Amino acid sequence: MINKFNKINKEIKHYGLLSFTKTKLKEHYYKGKFKKLDIQYSFENTPISALNSNCVYKDAMLNEATAFYAIKKGFDICGINYADICLLDIGCGYGKALNFGILLKFKAVTGIELDPFTFNQAVANADKMKINGYNTSYNIHLSDASLFPIPDGVNIIFMANPFGFKTMETVVNNIMRYRYQHNNELFVVYSVPVFKDLFERNKCCTKIFESFNSNKKCSEMAIYKIGIV
Repeated sequence: MINKFNKINKEIKHYGLLSFTKTKLKEHYYKGKFKKLDIQYSFENTPISALNSNCVYKDAMLNEATAFYAIKKGFDICGINYADICLLDIGCGYGKALNFGILLKFKAVTGIELDPFTFNQAVANADKMKINGYNTSYNIHLSDASLFPIPDGVNIIFMANPFGFKTMETVVNNIMRYRYQHNNELFVVYSVPVFKDLFERNKCCTKIFESFNSNKKCSEMAIYKIGIV
């Protein structure tokens, strides 16, 4: 009980009381909806050493779980109608953002995941969403993000700090190449943006939003609109 109280107190100090309350209420609401749909999320993590055995640059990181409140806010700030969103989640984990996009009736969702165990659960969760009557098109791929070609039509890319600098550098270059080759709007919603400088040094990236923790020292999310210079 004391450990739980200390954890809550730490989170309130980090996020601020208002943000903490909004986040917890939304998390409770959507977790309840997904529980009714039998969507499963594991709390177990595959060892980094095992992930790196499949990673080109050996810089895999554990999946960072982004709260539903933050995910939805990120999608909404992009300003695209849900029915027109084609989402790519790079490092999709068990499919939290993908399932949320399906729940919100996006046009299409695509996920990339490096961990075979996590990938299988993400596929199973998306299949359950379909069984429960959700019609969003979905594709989930077992792949290293640095090797994955961004599918045609993608207009929002979501990431939650899924890998290290070298892989991120390659992914950012892939995103820029994709934007040069396609005419559609493109936004990047980057949660826990450790390597945001990789975007901000590109002239074609315009930061349209950034949120911080309560003391303004830690960036929680950055959103970029990718244009063509």
